[in-house]
Parts: sequence; structure tokens; C-alpha cells
Amino acid sequence: MVDTSSPRPLSYDVPSTCRDALLDLAEYAGNMPMDRHGVGVTEKLEARLCELLGHEAAVFMPSGKAAQNIALKIWSQRRQCNRIAIHPRSHIEEWEAKAYSELFGLQSTKLGAYDQQTTIEDLKAIKEPLGAAVIELALRPLGCVTIPLDELREMADHARSQGIPLHADAARIWEAQPGYGCTLAEIAAPFDTLYVSLYKVLRGFAGGALLGPADFIAEARIWQHRLGQKLYRQFPYSLAALQGLEVMLPRVPAMFERANLLAEQIAKVEGVVRVNPQQPCTPSFQIIIEASAQDMREARDKVADHKGIWLFDAAMPSPYQGLSMFEVHIGTSALEMNPEEVIDAIGCFTRELGYKPRTS
Repeated sequence: MVDTSSPRPLSYDVPSTCRDALLDLAEYAGNMPMDRHGVGVTEKLEARLCELLGHEAAVFMPSGKAAQNIALKIWSQRRQCNRIAIHPRSHIEEWEAKAYSELFGLQSTKLGAYDQQTTIEDLKAIKEPLGAAVIELALRPLGCVTIPLDELREMADHARSQGIPLHADAARIWEAQPGYGCTLAEIAAPFDTLYVSLYKVLRGFAGGALLGPADFIAEARIWQHRLGQKLYRQFPYSLAALQGLEVMLPRVPAMFERANLLAEQIAKVEGVVRVNPQQPCTPSFQIIIEASAQDMREARDKVADHKGIWLFDAAMPSPYQGLSMFEVHIGTSALEMNPEEVIDAIGCFTRELGYKPRTS
């Protein structure tokens, strides 16, 4: 029996207590001066983001939702058109309670099929005027699938030929970079503006940043003030993001390699219907099982007891009757596990669900 007083998470891991997180951040901070109204450490973060992503200016905000909606509002006002194009599974559409409509008065047009990542043909098919078009760089509901870089460039060329600003929900650009095999700036270059997350794989506390031309970001700072996104003290968020860029970002390529190794092996486990995508585009993928979400949660708890590994937080029903799935987001905890140990835990999980190994 494994000691499971604290099962190791397969996906993103963070310090187990607030005290641990704060002590770790304090050690990283050293004698860095206290900030005020974004002066100091936040300026350092914004400069570092511009350096990494190749855009002229950046502004930190504690809410990524606010940052993205600000970008869409500004582009729509400039274009005098309140219609935006977004993917039907995008975070903006599915997880933000229609903020773009309810708060900012924007309307949406579907950009792509429900079960596929956006293509250049999807963008070309839109004939009505647009204030902006949004590409979610790694579309989480579909397994964090990305769009090939040459196609992103085609999209940018087409959008510019039509005078349409192209904005990227690039929350997961850090995770997508190894799969693209080029620099972060090359991935960011096709977009007029982009939003990046500063937690997730970076293990920051919260928040994100909006990047783009200097005049655009200056206008975004006005909206930042209007929406209460300029905190008096921002240093815990900004400092944690800087730490993530320095400490966690260099580990992402290893996470990507581990995700691909595990995805290939997990797909062979009896009881696993599919791993999606079959070749992960980021250190993330979905595991699809023929079982109810409730049965999967019960099996997960038993694996935590027997193997000391916490496979997932949430089991979600799939669009297909009888199938459910959970997500894997490889973090430092998974890097410290032996791959065979993970495969064994997945095998234990499917056996708990009633699947038996094949006999030769």
C-alpha cells in the first residue's frame, strides 16, 4: 500500500500550501523594491514579455478575460464594427458568460467547425464585416490542438488583405512553442495583438498580459483603469510570472517530450478508447474512456489510494454517448515520475473500471 497522505498529481502541480508558495516567492524576490500602481516589477515583467514575444508593448492585467475583451472592444471601435469572429469552442465563447456581448456590446460569428481547429478556409468563408477575428492558438476543448505556423501566416495575410485585425488567444503559447519548433516571437508574429496567460504551466498566481502596438496598448491601459484591472500592489502576480518565465519556461520542452511519450503508451492500455490528439501539440492531451464520469471519479480515488498518483481533478462527459474523458497537463510532478509508473497507474485505473488485460 502506497502512502497517499498527499498523492502526486499527474497534471499541473503547485505548492501545497499558501505558506510554501509565499516562501518560495520571497526567496526569488530577494531585495526587489515594492511596487505601486504597476511601477517597478510589473514594468520589468512587461519588458520581458515584449522581448520574448517580439511585440512593441505589453500590459499586465490580473484577469485574462478582461484583457481579451478589452482588445476586442478596441479593435471593434476602431473598425466601427461590433462583430467578432470566434471559434464555437473558444474560451471566450464557452467560459466567459458571454462577456463580449453582455458587457461590451459585441456580436459573434462562428469561426470554424465545432469539433475542429480553425482553418484558413474558415476565415475566408466569412463574408460579413468584422471588427476582429480571434484565433485560439491551442484549443483546449479539442485537446489543445494548434494550427500549423504556415497556415497562421496565411490567415494573417488574408486578414490584413481584408483590413481585419487578427487577435490571438495565446494563453498556452508557452506550451505550444516546443511543438512548433521555432521561437515564441515567430509564433506571435502573425498576430496584431495577443493575450498570454501567466499562470497555468508558469505556475504564476493569476493574470495575463495583452501585447501589441504601442498605441494600442496605451489605449488598453485606459480600459484597464476603467475595469479595475490596475491594482495598487501587483507585485505578487508580476513577480510570480517573472519567476515562472525564468524557472518553469525552460522545462516546457521536457514536458512536451514526456506528454508525447506517455500519450503513445497510454493509447495501448486496455480500456483506453483513444488519446486525443494522438500526437500532442502541447504537453496536454485527453484520455477517453467508455465509462461514466462518476465511475471514473471513483476509480481515480482508488488509484490514488493504491498507487499514490492523482490522475485528474475532473472527469467530463464526451459528446458521444457512453464515453467520458479526462485531461492530462504534464507538469513538474509528472516529470519526476517514471513513465512506467504512470502507465501502471492508468492500467490500474482501467482495471478498476472493469477492463481486463488482453491475454495472448
